[in-house]
Amino acid sequence: MTLSIARLTKLLFLLLLASSLAACSTRRTGGGGDDDDDDSAVDDDDAADDDDAADDDDAADDDDVTTGDDDDVDDDDAADDDDAADDDDVTGDDDDAADDDDVTGDDDDAADDDDVTGDDDDATSGPALADGTYVVTYWEDLGAGIPFCEQRIEFTAVVTHGFGVLSGCSACTGRIDFVSFNDVSNPGSNPDHCDVSALDALGENVGAALVDSGAYGDFATPLGFIDANSHALLGLDLTVDPGNDNTAAGLEATWSGAGLDYTHAAFLDSSPANSLASSGGLSAVVNPIAPNSDFLAGWSLARNPATNPNGGATLQGEYVGNAFFVLNIGGSGYETVSFTMELDVGP
Repeated sequence: MTLSIARLTKLLFLLLLASSLAACSTRRTGGGGDDDDDDSAVDDDDAADDDDAADDDDAADDDDVTTGDDDDVDDDDAADDDDAADDDDVTGDDDDAADDDDVTGDDDDAADDDDVTGDDDDATSGPALADGTYVVTYWEDLGAGIPFCEQRIEFTAVVTHGFGVLSGCSACTGRIDFVSFNDVSNPGSNPDHCDVSALDALGENVGAALVDSGAYGDFATPLGFIDANSHALLGLDLTVDPGNDNTAAGLEATWSGAGLDYTHAAFLDSSPANSLASSGGLSAVVNPIAPNSDFLAGWSLARNPATNPNGGATLQGEYVGNAFFVLNIGGSGYETVSFTMELDVGP
């Protein structure tokens, strides 16, 4: 199987976007993090109603713990932190009404709700489990929008956030490590799906080669990613062709045309000698995350605000993605292969 990488024009990007949105299955919705601020039944900063029956600021009687607690019914304990007059009798407490942010590093810091890793309102308390689907589309005529068949490979993964979590990609704000793959293509139940056994017989199973670390393995090696704000700060155009604006602003404009918000870019590791990114000339099509880096732009990801309210830097909830490249293959009945992704990241 001889593959060559080609650039994805904006017109083809929009075509693939429409195709991926039409095919995108309904997935579970991620949650947690700093949206509900309610991970503990008895914490002291429950945003939903601030009225857990067993906590120490219960509104029902304002005195559920003891005389002298921080919301005592007489509200005149000299050292409490909840004086009715101004909720600020103790300077530096952790529920100061003025800005809820008087102590940097407390457990309900309003600025980012995530100042202490592992506290009771931590937005990213550790690696998150994820699942998704690589959608590999074989095209009879991509320019005319005529598909040949669609291959669907489900995966499970672990998402880790933070700078420095992926060796060789210091600018990345996180990584995705793939755990398992399962080709669920079934032409018997869906005539649009590929017959994987026929692809195998012809030696043209592109999807299998990309998730097999013993073959190309590009879609099995860890992905580095950056959030859209970090992308904007880098000022990086992710593709080489100056006619395609794949800066953060350009991608936001492209995705917003479909009612979606651009959130992240993901990068393929081209260092393995057997990878398609290395042998197929990906560097002629896309740019690295930093000069001389082996991590080359591979994907842009976006969310639907109607189904995923998380607009932050962390990956959480449902996303769709488009690859920045296509493959010219000249196979049996098709000429081009493209890639889209469905991703669902849990809390």
